[in-house]
Amino acid sequence: MESAENMNKSDDLTRRLTELSQVLIADDGLDASLQRVATLSTSLIGSCDGCGVSLAHHGTVSTRAASDDRADRVDEIQYKYEEGPCLHAIETGKAVQVESFDDETRWSKFIEHAREEGIQAS
Repeated sequence: MESAENMNKSDDLTRRLTELSQVLIADDGLDASLQRVATLSTSLIGSCDGCGVSLAHHGTVSTRAASDDRADRVDEIQYKYEEGPCLHAIETGKAVQVESFDDETRWSKFIEHAREEGIQAS
């Protein structure tokens, strides 16, 4: 039998996933939809404190939406130094997950400045 706590977590996750899926069919426009994705992602992804949505267009990458100012600043660090997990994901077409910057050897400039923002993983 499932505990009440697990049922509440399951109901909450179902509600959040439903809300996120509605983003895809909303008529609010692209920017409003991307903003909702960024905001909702922080509550859907475990241990996620911030989220930015980066878009690549004609060789230029920019943050189209961010859950908060810090997420936006961290994206800007990547663009400034032309390195980081989001840019790597865009370049390779593969998701990037970094459990801890302590063990990461790529993107040294990005990691140094991301840590100044309090970021330890991506």
